[in-house]
Amino acid sequence: MAKSKARIFADLADKYSQVSTTATGTSIQTVDSVQAIGHSAVVYNIMATKGTDFHYCTVVVAMTSASDCDFTQFSDIQSTNLVSFTADSEIGPPRTLRLRATPASTGTLNLKITRIGVAR
Repeated sequence: MAKSKARIFADLADKYSQVSTTATGTSIQTVDSVQAIGHSAVVYNIMATKGTDFHYCTVVVAMTSASDCDFTQFSDIQSTNLVSFTADSEIGPPRTLRLRATPASTGTLNLKITRIGVAR
């Protein structure tokens, strides 16, 4: 039997999230996190802005073992260097994948993050 549109939407809603947040200062900060249960990878589409400057990119975080993850960043389009991203796996419980941002300069950096979870 085919899934209804409502069931398909409900399945996607569990894996899809959008968030707006800010990062201040120049120290590393966690800007998003997701429990690793049920996710083998997470794809982030990120838009960072500060005044008229911008940085758009995609970050993929993948679990590589029971306690570690790897990430790659690509498709960068930027007017200036605003932020660098990294990711890690925080051992729980529950185990959590974290997207971390380090702003390049002081002030408030606005972030719009779209997260798509990839199920195991």
